[in-house]
Amino acid sequence: MLVEERRNRLLELVRQRRFASLPELVEALQVSESTIRRDLEQLEEQGTAKRIHGGVLYAGGSPKLPHFESRQPARWEQKQAIARRTVELIDDGDTVLLDGGSTTFEVARLLVGRPLHVVTTSLPVANLFAADSGSDLVVIGGNICPRSGVAQGPVAEKMISELRVGKTVLSVAGITEEGFFNNNLLLVETERAMMRAADQVIVVADSSKFGRQSPRSSLRPLGPGYPGRGQRDFPPVAFADGFATEVAGRGRRRVKSAVFQRTDEKMSIVRPVDRSAVERIVREIVLKQLGGAPGKPELVVSISARHVHVTDEDCERLFGPGHKLTPAKELYQEGYFAAEETVMLVGPRRRMLPSVRILGPTRSATQVELAFTDGISLGIDLPVRQSGDIQDTPGCTLIGPAGSIDLKQGVIRAERHVHMGPADAEFYRVKDGQRMSLRVNSSCATVFESLLVRVGKGIKLEVHLDTDEGNAADLEHAQSVELLKA
Repeated sequence: MLVEERRNRLLELVRQRRFASLPELVEALQVSESTIRRDLEQLEEQGTAKRIHGGVLYAGGSPKLPHFESRQPARWEQKQAIARRTVELIDDGDTVLLDGGSTTFEVARLLVGRPLHVVTTSLPVANLFAADSGSDLVVIGGNICPRSGVAQGPVAEKMISELRVGKTVLSVAGITEEGFFNNNLLLVETERAMMRAADQVIVVADSSKFGRQSPRSSLRPLGPGYPGRGQRDFPPVAFADGFATEVAGRGRRRVKSAVFQRTDEKMSIVRPVDRSAVERIVREIVLKQLGGAPGKPELVVSISARHVHVTDEDCERLFGPGHKLTPAKELYQEGYFAAEETVMLVGPRRRMLPSVRILGPTRSATQVELAFTDGISLGIDLPVRQSGDIQDTPGCTLIGPAGSIDLKQGVIRAERHVHMGPADAEFYRVKDGQRMSLRVNSSCATVFESLLVRVGKGIKLEVHLDTDEGNAADLEHAQSVELLKA
């Protein structure tokens, strides 16, 4: 086998598996480990592979199509920001239907590695998940558009009509008060079927699409203001534009910051509200719904999704010398924030979480906090620990744009806990380090016992549960929550 032929085969193996160990590559190619290492050095110089402890990750792009090639430079940073926000609306275990737009493709890239049921009309999107053993993949057939690699037309519509999915993610060419618009009739009819198949539709569009209806005559309305179509034909719609989102739909109890609002007949553009004002209004509504009483401390129960805390030193190793975390969103506790930066997390089974958010500010020790189901997916036996107690815990590999870290320890499942200030502790008659219980009244009424009490000056009253705990208790639809002394 010629050198070039061997390296092409090596790259294809890594691309298919996304991650491969050296012994696997030695066995597949029947060459020595030193030969594999030399080939990997060459591929890494080309930017198509990245060596990490125990093996190599695929770092090249997916097969390119003119559709993505021509649109890639346009508002790409916005598309990536929208994608990061969109994946926060998708829960592990969801059934997700993805179209073939360039923004949706960025969403798909961030979903690889998560335990999902993925359905797609897009060949480029399907290619991303083809070698992902953590997800189930269904590809919709039909007439394939050679420009974008997307299935459309009657065959695709019939297949979609027989499906029921939790969420559909769509890219559109325009959004006005009259509805959504896209480029051709076949695509529009297929995407209407995708909307009807979902309990919730997430429309991903950068700001250049707002108010855009007919830049050329072939644009046709997609919905929900499509003439002759009733509102009941379409599910609730969420819009993702950077970090501003709104979930619209009658009968829904979700409250998020608004950029659009659904009316009885059409979509109306709403003037954006300052984020701090939105969060204050949301807290007031939630407290009212959950039975907050005058004189009683205002209790907020938050679901803490998977995240990473890093040291200053590790931040520079991951993102480059002198790099500082960039705040993207303030958290409920003052001085804490979700950063723009994310890292890829690789576990011992070569499975990965591609986009795990970093929380700031930096800490004295790097720490990863995951849910129980994350541990199962990654092959990590997660110990339940108080944040900061990482002695003798498992490790993992963290990969950033400038480098990687082989973390020897620090991966935990955070012990459920309640933060409070001295006045709150006095009200509940508890001290730092004691235990409390949390009663959640919902469709899955639950009592969480043994919440660790953490008292500190300037701290707001807030309970932290992980995503598994929040989902188990159906916290999103809770009628009331109550702290109880153990």
